[in-house]
Amino acid sequence: MANNLANTESELQRQATLISTLTLEKETQAQLIENANSKITQFEAQVAGLLSQRDNLTVQIGSLQNDQQIAKQEILELQSERKVLSDDRDRLELALASARNEIDAAAQAARMAAAQREVFESMVAALEQDLSLAEQKVSEKIGEVSDLKQKLSQEEEARLVSIAVAQELRERLKNADAELTAMTLMLEAQRQKAEDTLTLLAAANNARTAIDNKLKETLFALEVANSEITQKKQSIEALEAGEKQILAELDESNLALAAALSQGENLKQELSDTKQSLNNKLVIALGEKSEVEKNNAELRKNLENALVARLAADALAKSKLEEAKRKQLLLNQAEQEIENQANNNKKSKEELIKAERQTALLNQQLSEVRKQLGELDALLTLSEERELESKAQLKNVGSRLNQALASLASEERKRRKLEENERKRLEEENNKLANQAEELANYKSEFFGRLRTVLMGQERVKIVGDRFIFSSEVLFPAGSSELSIDGKKEISNVTEILGSIMKDIPENIDWVIRVDGHTDNTPLSGIGEFKDNWELSQARALSVVKYMIRDLNFSGSRLAANGFGEYQPINNADTPEARAQNRRIEIKLTER
Repeated sequence: MANNLANTESELQRQATLISTLTLEKETQAQLIENANSKITQFEAQVAGLLSQRDNLTVQIGSLQNDQQIAKQEILELQSERKVLSDDRDRLELALASARNEIDAAAQAARMAAAQREVFESMVAALEQDLSLAEQKVSEKIGEVSDLKQKLSQEEEARLVSIAVAQELRERLKNADAELTAMTLMLEAQRQKAEDTLTLLAAANNARTAIDNKLKETLFALEVANSEITQKKQSIEALEAGEKQILAELDESNLALAAALSQGENLKQELSDTKQSLNNKLVIALGEKSEVEKNNAELRKNLENALVARLAADALAKSKLEEAKRKQLLLNQAEQEIENQANNNKKSKEELIKAERQTALLNQQLSEVRKQLGELDALLTLSEERELESKAQLKNVGSRLNQALASLASEERKRRKLEENERKRLEEENNKLANQAEELANYKSEFFGRLRTVLMGQERVKIVGDRFIFSSEVLFPAGSSELSIDGKKEISNVTEILGSIMKDIPENIDWVIRVDGHTDNTPLSGIGEFKDNWELSQARALSVVKYMIRDLNFSGSRLAANGFGEYQPINNADTPEARAQNRRIEIKLTER
């Protein structure tokens, strides 16, 4: 029994040590949980930073979209202004057409008056020749008519009058005698007719003067209208150039916006995925944390219960131990008494039975103490198992948190690596484009150097900078877009030179031969094949390109035709020499 009590005390001491160890481990677990909470807080701060970056990107995207809306509004305003200018141009063209019709009607009336005048002068001349010998008064009238004729006549009128007079004289000389008699009889009538003719001539002169004045007014109005049309065209061209520039800027803005939107969408998607993943991991971690805290609470409660049970067990064990000691002492005393009674044969049988009963009772009480100690040991074992489970769960939570942080760090490294790769790719593309531009510039310099050597001494072709310049008079007849024979020879010579040299152009250069047509600032009448200089310049450039493709088998994919009218002169002087310099065809090598 003494050994059992010693074992019980040893077991109780071991359990006390175990409870102390569990308490220390619980404090360690609390510290680990606090560290995990700190990591979770840092992780939430990183998530908040990513959300802030997403908000900044959203603001940038909104700003770019506002810029795009403003650019679209400016384009709509420019298109509205261009429509107004187009309407003004249409009205001016209608007014110009009306003025031209009026001028044509006036010119027709003038021609009819001139024809009438020629007929009248022919009749007067015939009368003068036929009646010169008949009457002096008719000669005077003929002199007056001759004076009027000198004032109003022109070279063509004089020629027609001379032919008519000669024809009339030849016819009248055949029957001179008969006609002379007839003319003598009709002298008074012819004289009256001559006076009427002079009256008609005076009226015709007045009508011609009025028509000339009206024609001058119409021509002045036409010049004013042409000037306004030119100004409107220049305004329209400036607006179109501005519109093209704005459209180009808008395209660049759209590309930048599309790239930013794409990058923003990618970042938003990555951020959303990362956030979702982190939220999932955070939910799992928080759930595991809650479970661990719950288990720790249960463990703490169990430990407290175990501690209370241990204290109760200690008190009970101490009480039982004292009772056992007391009973053991009584038992020893009883055994001693029994032994004494047995030796002395003084004890009765009842006392012996009583002593045996007391011994059985003590043994039963000792069994109960051992049973209680077993239950306490089982409780401590269960507490140890739960503590081990809590440690495993806490370790698992820490491992998952570490995995989440490692995943976040890995994703951050991947993002930085992608950004670095994208930056390097853009730098390589920029360097590649710069190298191509430099290579093209170097080749163009070499290209035109070789062409200068080949074309040296040819007066009809000039090389200015990076352009071949042909005078329009060399290539085309005046006002025409059809190449002349000499023009075809010149284009053939240059095309042959280009064909022999272009095989040396590096394959990585996307080159093209651009043919530009230019005219002087002398306006066209508008009633011929071309309405204005712009159409003429475009038609001439297109004629050169088609000739090179159709007759000289030059690749059409390497040609481009452009017309600039009178709006890119090389000499702004208002002289025939300057206008001749501005009428030209330019051929240049450029990048597509």
